[in-house]
Amino acid sequence: MEDTMQKAPAEDEIRATCKEIEEMLVEKNRAYGNSALEPVRLFSKADAVEQILVRIDASSRDFRAGKRRERTLRKTCSGT
Repeated sequence: MEDTMQKAPAEDEIRATCKEIEEMLVEKNRAYGNSALEPVRLFSKADAVEQILVRIDASSRDFRAGKRRERTLRKTCSGT
């Protein structure tokens, strides 16, 4: 970021959220024995980066599905 640019209103929140995500990913990677970059490869032969991208795609799908279920539940509960 250039020094002449003004700080965006949400900049601190974005940085804090990214830090939280970083800490979570490092913790999960430690818990799973560095599986992010050194996968077991029982079935898949894809490289580590491709496997991470697949996991992100799956997580994104699950997140969107969860949001749809949440909206449906709210509509059901509110009677609209």
